Formats: sequence, C-alpha cells, structure tokens
Amino acid sequence: MGSLRLTHPAPGVPPGFSLRRPTVADARAVVDLLNAADIAEGHLPEASVDDLLGDWTDIDLAADAWIVERTGVRGAQGYVSVEGHGGVDFRVNLTVLPDARARGVGSLLLGLAEDRARGELERSPSGVRVVIGGHVYADTASGAWAERRGYREVRRFNQMTITLDGPPAPPTVVPGITVRTFEVGRDEQSVFASLAQSFADHWGSIPMSYDEWSRGFARTDFDPLLWYLALDGDEVVSTALGLVTPAGGWVRGVGTRRDWRRRGIARALMLDLFGAYWARGVPTIGLGVDSDSLTGALDLYLNLGMTVLETYQRMEKEVRPGRDPATRAVRPHPEA
Repeated sequence: MGSLRLTHPAPGVPPGFSLRRPTVADARAVVDLLNAADIAEGHLPEASVDDLLGDWTDIDLAADAWIVERTGVRGAQGYVSVEGHGGVDFRVNLTVLPDARARGVGSLLLGLAEDRARGELERSPSGVRVVIGGHVYADTASGAWAERRGYREVRRFNQMTITLDGPPAPPTVVPGITVRTFEVGRDEQSVFASLAQSFADHWGSIPMSYDEWSRGFARTDFDPLLWYLALDGDEVVSTALGLVTPAGGWVRGVGTRRDWRRRGIARALMLDLFGAYWARGVPTIGLGVDSDSLTGALDLYLNLGMTVLETYQRMEKEVRPGRDPATRAVRPHPEA
C-alpha cells in the first residue's frame, strides 16, 4: 500500500498539483477544504471531523478516495470519494477549492471516481442498471459543469432546518403505539427491518444489506438515546434517528412502515426527538428530504415548523443500462 501514499505528478494531474490517497490523519485537512469551499460559495460550513470519519466507515480509503494538493501550499485543494450502494448506485462527494478550479482538478477527480465505479461492474448484479451521481447546490455553476460531463438532473432535495425558541409541544399519544429509545444489542435487526420497509417507498431507494447498514454503529457520533422507535406491540413500525453535529442536531432517518402511516406516529417521534435536542441545549435541528417526497415527508416537516435552508440537485450518469432497482414511484403493496 506504500505506493498509494506517494505524492507525485500522476498522469493527468495538472501542473503544480499532486495526487494521493487520504488516510485518517487527513480528516482535518479534508474538513477544512469542505468548509472553506462552502464559505467561499456563501453556504454554512457544516462539515466536522466526526461526521467525515463516520462517512469514511462506509468506504475503503485506499480504493475509494483521493486528495489533490498544490505544490508549496498547505492543505488539500480537492477531494473526492465514491461510495457504492448495492453495486448499482455509486455516490460521489467531490469538492475543489475555488482557486483550484478551471485547472482540471475537478475533471481529474471525477474521472477517477467514474473509473472506480466502472471497475466494480464485474461485481454488480447482472442485468441491473448502474449509475454514478452526487448532489450539487441547485442552479449553480456546479450543475452546469456536471451536465457538460454527461450528468443530468434527476431529482431535487431540500435541507430543512428549525431553531427552537422554547421546548417543543409534547407529542400526541397514538393509541396502541409505545415509544422508546434504541437499545443496543436488542433492536438492531428490528430497526433495520423497519427501515427497509419504510424506505422502500422513498424515491431512489436501493435495497441495503444488514452488514452495509450496520456500519453506522461504528460512527463516533452514534447515540442510541437519540434514536426514537415507535412500536405496535413488539414490532418496530416507525423510527426517527438523530445525532449531534457541531452545527446542531441532525435527523438521519425518519420512516414509517406503510400500514402505520397517516396516524401521526412520525410526528410524535419527531417531537420526542426535538424535546431531546432541546434538553441537551441543541435548539437548531436539520435534515434532508426529497422535495417531491412520495410519502408526504416534506409536508410533515413543514407542519413541524421547519423551513428550507438549501436545495440540492441530484446529478446522475448511467454507467451501464439495465433494469432499474431504485424506487421511482410508490411500489405496490406486497399483499396487493
């Protein structure tokens, strides 16, 4: 693996820059890059080392990520990582500092990510469509840049936020439903099963294995006391999974199984989670949601008083044609 750590002018690397693989020791440099790029573009600097290290639990740094540096300049100038989901959906996180743009750095990093995705095709399920894509701030030069490289917008997503000015309203008790927080060693499989059913109706959802999903427990910001579960008897039927970041609270996943929707369960869990954040002195809470949610999630968050902070475009390129395994509409009920 020593050759992966060499900093050298690899083929295709623009003059004055060098390319190498990141290691865990580079987490602070990458976070500084991400935040500097956001500040330069007028966005909030929300990246943190803990969050990045959590994201890195899902990839192999020696195969799935690269850093570009400039000769004589301290810090990373560009970064890309690619995360495969089910061997059919490769998600790219690409950032280049403004001063290093229009020099070929972004094209180099995107090309490496695309090559990585193509290199995995032999392990991808036969006959299934494979795509590579990522999110960019909506209606910016980044989207136009991606379009020139063969990507197209397929969906928009909103980052929503709320800053509580007092304790949230107590949640309404839903008849027959009990609420508690996650218990390590007891709830892993049942929560995974509930999420799999809940998110089967979310646009773009790709079935995930338990091993892939459970990597999240290795994140340093995993906090079972911020994972709220709704149960009907012994069945987990809805979840609201939170964590705390330097920017405030973040809701990673809210989902309700189809037969239990429209009963106020998800709203009750969100209010429980809001209350937990307030008790910890964390009044600002954010989450991401499909702007045209198939399950009505956007309306739920608006009704809770959340507002849209940012909108993102999902840009996507087809790597291999085939049957699309992702959700594009609400799927027929299994019993229908």
